[in-house]
Amino acid sequence: MPPREVLYENFNKNRTLIVTFQAHADKIFASPVEDVKVMLNSLASMGYDVLKMDDTNDSFFFQGIDSERNTSEKTLELLSQYMKNYDTTIFMGNCVGAYVAILLGTTLNVDKVIGINTITYLDQNTLFEQGDGRESKVSFLDQNISKLNLRNHLSNLDYKTQIYSIVDQNTPTHVKQSQYIQQYPNVNIEYVDSPIPQVGRHLLQNGNLINKIIGKIDTKGGGPGLEFPAEK
Repeated sequence: MPPREVLYENFNKNRTLIVTFQAHADKIFASPVEDVKVMLNSLASMGYDVLKMDDTNDSFFFQGIDSERNTSEKTLELLSQYMKNYDTTIFMGNCVGAYVAILLGTTLNVDKVIGINTITYLDQNTLFEQGDGRESKVSFLDQNISKLNLRNHLSNLDYKTQIYSIVDQNTPTHVKQSQYIQQYPNVNIEYVDSPIPQVGRHLLQNGNLINKIIGKIDTKGGGPGLEFPAEK
């Protein structure tokens, strides 16, 4: 198996950065990584710079992303360095990746976070009910750690980030997870009638995921050039 790609970049000196968090070794948005990279490259062709970040330590980004950047603090510093080059930053992810996007995004006060079937509390039942396979690597997930619960995190933070969660309305666990933080500022939930629980995969396969993302980024409907005008 080839080494995992920690960072994937498609930069064209645009003014908006989209960062996607990959929390599983072989998939993202419940889909093959290469399929998602096609979508990210499409976003890049539309006027957005894109960055995909993979947690190759398989620790939900709590132990960084690789052997060199092996703490959450180092990951935050790396993201801060990227963000310096942009007027607007969007974080996004699926399931645990969406949890990470909200946790890191509100910490850095990015402009928007887009989550798909967002996880909002990391408890053992939530993580391992499907046989996730990372049990031996996440022994640090002690429920006394405040940040494992996004309610605790958001209630102790002054943030301006707009948070969007796109949820399969037919899967009660997904609905419950997203509604868990609905009371906090700037949290918006959109319900999707998906034929499968993996709404990210459903939207990607039918071509609607990219439209959902652009709709959340560009609420004015004018595209990146109109919403974020170029420097004079």
